[in-house]
Amino acid sequence: MLPSLPSPPSLTLLTVATLNHPNSSKRDRSGVGFPEQSDPLQLLLSDLPPKIHNLVLIALINDDLGSLQNLCRTSWQFADICRDDQFWQGVLLTKGWAPDWSTIESPGGMTPKAYYVMICGLNDAHRAALLELSPTTTTIKKMAFAGCTSLALKHLPSSLTSVGKYAFLRCTSLALAELPPTLNWMDSDAFGGCTSLALTKLPHTLTSIRDGVFSGCTSLALTELPPALVWIGFRSFANCRSLSLAHLPETITSISNYAFLGCPQLRGGEFEMEVREINPNAM
Repeated sequence: MLPSLPSPPSLTLLTVATLNHPNSSKRDRSGVGFPEQSDPLQLLLSDLPPKIHNLVLIALINDDLGSLQNLCRTSWQFADICRDDQFWQGVLLTKGWAPDWSTIESPGGMTPKAYYVMICGLNDAHRAALLELSPTTTTIKKMAFAGCTSLALKHLPSSLTSVGKYAFLRCTSLALAELPPTLNWMDSDAFGGCTSLALTKLPHTLTSIRDGVFSGCTSLALTELPPALVWIGFRSFANCRSLSLAHLPETITSISNYAFLGCPQLRGGEFEMEVREINPNAM
């Protein structure tokens, strides 16, 4: 049961007065304790039950993202609004609660609705890491999103150069189409267990693939490895069942044990022969 609250604070205190909603005609909330208002945000929220309406306004004025997210989860009436693209653009982005990657697309290539649905389900650490991403991000820190099964970004910052150890470990909803071409370092187990990761190529800047980087990425569909690759670490591609490589780069000098263990499509061909010439225990 939601507590009783005083009348909603003035919307003029909010910094989102420019929010434009397609249904911008005035709506009358007479009879339920709210005066008719033409404020765009008020119009967007005008169909909410009074108690939910109050809670939303108080959360906005107090910059209380936690309360707003709780309301998004517990009130189906507000959930439809808080996942609306215009609410995301006019409120979350204006208040700095979501990263503004560009004027055209929402964070990570996702629709604003998908982004908000995702961010509502993140814990504090994962949410903070997500909000730190920007077009100029160069490093994703160790364990930044480890275990975040709801993380569904479509791409990473174009300026990214390194991904830390366990950064995306077991992020089973991560379905990146490609990695930034600037990426030249991925630490151990950076993408381990990302079962939805279906990359077909890796950045040409990579010269080494650390231990377990793609271990358990069952959808990984690489058809070639970076041309300057020198070293492949322990269990780097273990259990990557969709891996379909034809040749090793000529630059390869070292392949660690079990690098390609459990990769059935790599057996019986020229690729397996090349691997075994370097390390018979790699497969």
